[in-house]
Amino acid sequence: MYMIAIACAHAFQPSAVGDESRTRSATIFFAAGAIVGWPFALAIAIPFVFEELFVYGADFVTPDSRSLWFSYRFKYLFNAGLGAALIFVSHSMFLLLLDGAKSLLPGTSDRNR
Repeated sequence: MYMIAIACAHAFQPSAVGDESRTRSATIFFAAGAIVGWPFALAIAIPFVFEELFVYGADFVTPDSRSLWFSYRFKYLFNAGLGAALIFVSHSMFLLLLDGAKSLLPGTSDRNR
């Protein structure tokens, strides 16, 4: 719940092409809240994604530069999503290593269960 609150605090800032830390921070905190907490909390990020891709925010975009603006925003949101996916991978690997370490401890073999 705290991760989602922090992510929302970043997401409530006006979107702009020059403010890339907003996208990165909000994406990482939304992902961390969903991975560590409750997976359905990621549904709260759906309006943020739509705003990031379709709302100009503080940007002034002419009709002829709209496709360039959209591709830049999509690329940056995609890269932030890949960075957030590293949280999931590292969390999963930690749990696998922790489970493997438990099986190495004396008295925790399968025949004792």
